[in-house]
Amino acid sequence: MTTEQTHAAQTEPTAGGVRVPEGWQLVPVNPTDVMVEAGWIDKEDVTPFEIYVAMLAAAPSRDCLATTPADSGGEAVDCETCQDNGEVVTDWSRYLHSHEGDKGDEAVAECPDCDGTGKVAHPCASDANEIERLPADVISLVIAARNVAFDEAPSREALKELDKASEAFASRVPWEEC
Repeated sequence: MTTEQTHAAQTEPTAGGVRVPEGWQLVPVNPTDVMVEAGWIDKEDVTPFEIYVAMLAAAPSRDCLATTPADSGGEAVDCETCQDNGEVVTDWSRYLHSHEGDKGDEAVAECPDCDGTGKVAHPCASDANEIERLPADVISLVIAARNVAFDEAPSREALKELDKASEAFASRVPWEEC
């Protein structure tokens, strides 16, 4: 991609704000706590590239960027199911045309998604928590595998990194399927 194409792709407005070129990712100016924690890879000889990839993997997803402040991964948001009122209609006919003697709550029930609170955990919070729980050896293996898998001609160094990262699993994974 030329500099002009990159600039055009970055500045071309779309419904969601800015068009992000294929293979690129929007990230917060200041990393979230989850991103910073992902960058602390507990192994010897960690490379800046591994830290960078781990932090990118922990960044809020594209769907979350427009709705989540940089470090509010677990912030509650309005429940879409009940539209923030904590109740869902169970019988539209009765809701619209109440029966004599109705108190007003016969055609509604507590929203099952928010337990009647009108708020749910931010949809990106579960992704961030899942990334936090990944062991360092898994992160290292996935990073090394990606470096090899997505490079048309992986370097000898990338192959060595993959081999080194897979050593952590050598005793746990058989050479062949059982």
